[in-house]
Amino acid sequence: MLLSIDKVLAMLSEGKDIEKIAVSAGADVKDVVEFIEEARSLLMKYEPDKSRKKIVIKKKTEMSGDEIELFAGADLSAVPVESSLKIFAAVFKKTDQYASGILIKDFSDTLLGKVHYSLTDNSEKEALFSTMIKSMRIASYFKTKSLRLYIDNSPVMRLVLGKDEPADQRIAELLTSFNEIYSSFPDARVEILSPSQNDGAKYLSQKRIKKDKNS
Repeated sequence: MLLSIDKVLAMLSEGKDIEKIAVSAGADVKDVVEFIEEARSLLMKYEPDKSRKKIVIKKKTEMSGDEIELFAGADLSAVPVESSLKIFAAVFKKTDQYASGILIKDFSDTLLGKVHYSLTDNSEKEALFSTMIKSMRIASYFKTKSLRLYIDNSPVMRLVLGKDEPADQRIAELLTSFNEIYSSFPDARVEILSPSQNDGAKYLSQKRIKKDKNS
């Protein structure tokens, strides 16, 4: 495959990592990285404002244990550093198994990344809080400056707003962890959506359940 910057950007927006792009193009990872940096240098010359966006480029072999855990089930190659993100979080349960779905977009609604993985939580509230915490950990990793986190669960939203008290110790612990990372962002807000408005994240969580059942 002949590489073009449009093709590389399209593959990044689809969630493909640098290694997958290199394999598709029959090139070395180093060549792909150099190609992206060359495109960025042209942007710096002719479109300096747009060139300030950055992405994190890391091979799996260079990741720490915490990073491997954080990015399990994730396609995040197109997530920029020090930007504004919209994250949609949802959970789904089938029989005794919960799964998470996370969609990451920029403020113009361009899809940047997605995550879906299995959970060991015992209730929907626990599962959603765990998903929200992981969403914010991902945003923190990319040094996000402005964050909007969207959920479709009213009882959890009431807990976040302080309108309800946690019903048990586990929820209290999760709420404390949530508030700690939430307060670390310069600008962050949690917003409630209808289930239909959050169907993308919900679909990812359902997809994970199906994958686990078939494995």
